[in-house]
Amino acid sequence: MKKIRIILNKLRSHRLQSKLYRLRWKFQKRRKQTEAFLMLSIIMLLDATLFNHLRIFHARPDIILATLIIFSFFFALKWSVGFAFLGGIFRDSISILPFGFNTIICIFLVVLAKRISQKFTVENIFIRSAMLFLIILLNNLIIQLILLTLGGTVVTNAFLRIAVLQSIVTLLLALPMYRIFGHLLSGEPARLSPR
Repeated sequence: MKKIRIILNKLRSHRLQSKLYRLRWKFQKRRKQTEAFLMLSIIMLLDATLFNHLRIFHARPDIILATLIIFSFFFALKWSVGFAFLGGIFRDSISILPFGFNTIICIFLVVLAKRISQKFTVENIFIRSAMLFLIILLNNLIIQLILLTLGGTVVTNAFLRIAVLQSIVTLLLALPMYRIFGHLLSGEPARLSPR
């Protein structure tokens, strides 16, 4: 009887260990995506609290869009679109635009960034920075055109100045984020020199 209990305990522990091993393997398989989801959640929290009050000449950095574009450099298209959907839903919940516009815009811009990075070699940090600047500027133009078509008033002088300044401020915050995310998502040590 004692030998049967010992054998049963060994079988149970072996089953438990194999289940834990499978669970650990699944987590390791999706570790990058889990870390990116946690980073995006922290960025969304910071965007709603800290970056909402960080304005330079009425230009507020669009840190969520910058994060989504950076994620499109590191993930496959389906994961990039999934993160863009989450970021767009969050931006819709705090935006004055009708619900769904930011989600569509985020998905469109992430797919555009992913397609551009697949067509051309964008390994250099300066080329990625220019691409990020242009995509954020395109986002600002699209949002202002939507506001204009919905009957809002847009002052063209101030709008262009704020759109360019907002893109520059976002880019200045996105460059260190790119280095940090690259280090965390690739597992390689962060380098100070550009690639």
